[in-house]
Amino acid sequence: MKRDEALALLREVGCPENVVDHCICVSEKATSMACCAQKETEITIPLVTIGGLLHDIGRSITHSIRHGVVGARLLKQHGVCTPLQLICERHVCAGIPKEAAEKIGLGSKDYIPLSLEEKIVCHADNLTNHTVDELRTRWKSFFDKESGEIIVSLLEQLDAELQNYVQCD
Repeated sequence: MKRDEALALLREVGCPENVVDHCICVSEKATSMACCAQKETEITIPLVTIGGLLHDIGRSITHSIRHGVVGARLLKQHGVCTPLQLICERHVCAGIPKEAAEKIGLGSKDYIPLSLEEKIVCHADNLTNHTVDELRTRWKSFFDKESGEIIVSLLEQLDAELQNYVQCD
């Protein structure tokens, strides 16, 4: 999928322009991070670029924490490849483990980014208009104590893992 096709799909399904603008910012940040990562490891930069554009497509239907799952379903319905579906499904917070997902009604499965491409889009989303400290505070108050601590721990792990790519020259 090309950039113009991804942007057209966001608009076709009814994403508000502020969401489209946010997706463009996330895509640019994620692409920059991926270019830094490419110096050390294999990464599919076009997947990161398009994943950044499509990560919030579910916000055309809901702005709840379910938007990642809803977005992945939308992408599947539109015949978009599985790796992009997984980026969408797993980008919320720094990932949501099965136990926390069950408590908030997402179902009984892990929603944790696994591939480097998934992790980069997830964290680029986190760092667009927020700091790690802001997210830490927000997520501790949103989730119950146990889930909040687990999700904040995932955030800290993700931030540590990707820090070199965020600060790359």
